[in-house]
Amino acid sequence: MREHIFYGAVYHWCILCANHQFPNFTSHREISIRKEFRLHLKQLIFTPARMAARFWANLTLKFRTHPYHLILMQLQHDSAIQNHSPFKTNASFLEFVLRSFAKNAAPHHHLVIKAHPLEDGRSEIAYHLRRLGAKFDINRRIHYLPGGKLAHVLDPALSVVTVNSTAGQQALWRGIPVKTLGKAIYNQNKFVSEQSLDAFFADPKAPNLPAYRAFRNFLLKTSQIPGGFYSKAGRQQAIAHLAKKMFHPLDPYTAYLTGETAHNEQDGLAALPSAAALVAAE
Repeated sequence: MREHIFYGAVYHWCILCANHQFPNFTSHREISIRKEFRLHLKQLIFTPARMAARFWANLTLKFRTHPYHLILMQLQHDSAIQNHSPFKTNASFLEFVLRSFAKNAAPHHHLVIKAHPLEDGRSEIAYHLRRLGAKFDINRRIHYLPGGKLAHVLDPALSVVTVNSTAGQQALWRGIPVKTLGKAIYNQNKFVSEQSLDAFFADPKAPNLPAYRAFRNFLLKTSQIPGGFYSKAGRQQAIAHLAKKMFHPLDPYTAYLTGETAHNEQDGLAALPSAAALVAAE
């Protein structure tokens, strides 16, 4: 995360310089670099206050006995929302979900809304929750978590609602009912609820765990590799595994379906000097 934040700052500084050198340059960002900088600066300044609020919110939730449904928020400007969902803003997503919850969830059920770890405040989630809570008369039943560890909040949840967050798979792994409102790679009717959102809040159906775990295993064996982009160790790990897949005579899907995956995993980098060279170059 530290690497991600550092390189993100460098990237934005370069964009800012480009704006000065190339007056006709236009960014893909929905807001200006200056405004984004101010948002992040505000987040940095108020970090102690946010940590205290997050601690108190998690502590309060821990000692409440009310069953709750969990809403996983995403970044409003991310392509997962802009290109792969029916919503363009987090406000519209929240209004759709809270209206359904107010009408269909049991009166003693509560709703926990967890922010994305990199939420910078541009969505004004807390404000919209207060506004919508008052509109639907459920202010006392909704709880906003501005961060924190997902597992602690996920384990006791009755269900999870999201647009298409990858964190939805953590809920499926635990056998928690999941409802997606956008396009997601894991949006399969064998384990993701096909119920309407109204019916889901009234009586969420549990996923088919064997089906999900078979799907998860297929993803891990074919399209996923360990490693990361934002650190040298993560890149080296990723390159090593990626090189093995690149040099294998079969594509990952054919290799998996024909039983060649196990053989591929046993192939060391010693058999692929070009892969070792790639790692060394990194």
